[in-house]
Amino acid sequence: MKSHLILACFLLLSVAVEAQQKDSTITPHIGNTTSDVGLTSTTADSTHSTDLIVYFKPGCNRCESFMKILDEKYIRYTRVDMSTDDPRIPQMWKDVQTEGFNGGTIRYPIIRYQGKVIWDMIDMNAFIESLPR
Repeated sequence: MKSHLILACFLLLSVAVEAQQKDSTITPHIGNTTSDVGLTSTTADSTHSTDLIVYFKPGCNRCESFMKILDEKYIRYTRVDMSTDDPRIPQMWKDVQTEGFNGGTIRYPIIRYQGKVIWDMIDMNAFIESLPR
């Protein structure tokens, strides 16, 4: 009986983890200040596509700060979690190299804006202030 209960718990846990992983892959959205912003959609909807894509690492304080500011200013963007197998990530790395990266420091988040990839943004606030609203 105990082994059946333990198996049932593991099954429920694995289903919950899988659902959470699917929910955190890609998310276009308009800024919001709730803690689970952008973790509600698994695919990019063309009606919500944006010109600003934020490639972020979970747990990255810079990434979280950047997205929080975008949310507070209601700036539309798409989130791409770098810890997933999102098909846009390999192309982003190719574009980073095409834009001139040849080693050194990558400053997360990595941004794609108006066709350009930015991997070395120092002043996030100035970048955000330059965005149209």
